[in-house]
Amino acid sequence: SKEDICNSIFLIALIYSYLGKYTDALKEIYNLQVFFQVYDFHELKISTKMLNTRILRELKKYEEALSVAWETYEEAKELRNNVININILGMLGVIYFESGDKDLSRLYLNMANKMVDSKNQVRLSRMLNSYLDKLGGENKQAYDIIFDEVNHTVTEKKMGSIDFKNQFILLDLLKLFMLNQGVVFSKEYLVENVWKQPYDPLVHDNKIYVTIKRLRKLIEPDYDKPKYIFRAKNGYYFNKSVRILIEK
Repeated sequence: SKEDICNSIFLIALIYSYLGKYTDALKEIYNLQVFFQVYDFHELKISTKMLNTRILRELKKYEEALSVAWETYEEAKELRNNVININILGMLGVIYFESGDKDLSRLYLNMANKMVDSKNQVRLSRMLNSYLDKLGGENKQAYDIIFDEVNHTVTEKKMGSIDFKNQFILLDLLKLFMLNQGVVFSKEYLVENVWKQPYDPLVHDNKIYVTIKRLRKLIEPDYDKPKYIFRAKNGYYFNKSVRILIEK
């Protein structure tokens, strides 16, 4: 089948990359991209883009590597696969590290490290911590917003400490957004995962609107010109370009 052919080509590209034959690997990746224009093998396409990113990083083509990595991040949203998201965030952190942007490197490595299962993803966890150790202490002034999970506090760069007054739904909603920057969450997903209720548009649509409005009023320095939370056609998302820190 065409899918078997694509899997075989991917394995050849992978082997070439392990052997350091990056030019040959990229040729096979190009062949796969031709197939992907016709056939929708979504997970294989994501894996191919991740391999492409790694090869470009090895070749020190950091701008190209970042471009492909961000494309992969956007396309991987549909899968809602936590392991893939962690790997992409970690990959972004490593690329920024090697290209000399320590602040962005720390941002994405920390995001990945907060999501990784250190017991079941030992190798990935060690890699993330290794780079974080190399980066050393955090410069908190570099972050736009900081979420302290232990003390349930939020600090915004311009506004300072924000008092949520035991509004745990708002905190849970903010944490979900911050852990998944750029991911669009539907109203149904928010109700089922934050309120823990079955979604009923008659009951929940206005509740979501009001809750998002309250959250924006708390964290946005300028409510009329939001910086953090945006509305998309199918839901809401947290700006992926702002610098966040989640402390445990």
